[in-house]
Amino acid sequence: MPSTPRPRSPFVAALLALFCNGLGHAYAGAIGAAGAIALLWLAICAAWLASLGAGLRATIAVGLGALAVWVGQAVLAARSARRAGEAPRRWFSRPLGLVAFYAATLLLWWGVHSALRPYAARAYEMPSGSMVPTLRPGDWFIAAPRGAVERGAVVVHEAPRGAPHQDPLVKRVVAIAGDTVEVRDGLLVLNGRPVERRRVAGPCTYENRTGDGRWSEERCIEYVEEIDGRAYRTYCTPYVPCGDVDPRKVPPGHVFVLGDHRDHSADSRVYGPIPESMILGRASYVYFSVGPAGVRWERVGRPLR
Repeated sequence: MPSTPRPRSPFVAALLALFCNGLGHAYAGAIGAAGAIALLWLAICAAWLASLGAGLRATIAVGLGALAVWVGQAVLAARSARRAGEAPRRWFSRPLGLVAFYAATLLLWWGVHSALRPYAARAYEMPSGSMVPTLRPGDWFIAAPRGAVERGAVVVHEAPRGAPHQDPLVKRVVAIAGDTVEVRDGLLVLNGRPVERRRVAGPCTYENRTGDGRWSEERCIEYVEEIDGRAYRTYCTPYVPCGDVDPRKVPPGHVFVLGDHRDHSADSRVYGPIPESMILGRASYVYFSVGPAGVRWERVGRPLR
């Protein structure tokens, strides 16, 4: 004599839905709703990847929307299970069917992620002081897929051949293909003309993290530099040469990059101009930051110019 079907548990439906969007509805027997929720979640995940490069507010907004959908579909899955009661369970609501649904969801996400990966923003950590004051050690920042390469942009690029570390580097583009670039005591000279630079009066110090993880306060000299209407700050260390370089022309398809901390950066003065093809993305904003005293909330959401 066939056994009486067990009623579907709203608790199990909600738990499955929280584990995988749509899985709770599949368990409840609503396969159409399960598929629609899974596709909606994939679209939200794709939107979240795209929002990373649009700024912290957009990322938070999409994240809150995703949280609402995640919780909401779990609540609806519990209701669907309650309504299903003791109705006969079809193959897709049984254990093997649920495993198949979950596997299909993973495969779909892998396909979407692979397709969007070249266009998705990525997160990086700033490990050194080479870009102080724009980026500080302990900053976590977002780099969006690169657009047109322009002077003044902060970019992440692959480590050049022969570099001691193969981790990506973050620097500022100061010259593009065809430009003649020179550095005189930290002063940038572009196409024979000194780039506008003015010293900022007053004391200048910054927090630096050494290779062993210890923090120290360092002295500096602060300048405001401007290229093509883009103003940004640079540092030099008192009584330390700022890394001069003789005039050189940037070859086609290359850019010349410098760290904003001019005497604490290994950049194109060391490894030469880099191919544009090595640029991984353009730094957009700081999304998290930790210093010697803990979280630096004042830096969270700071745009990078």
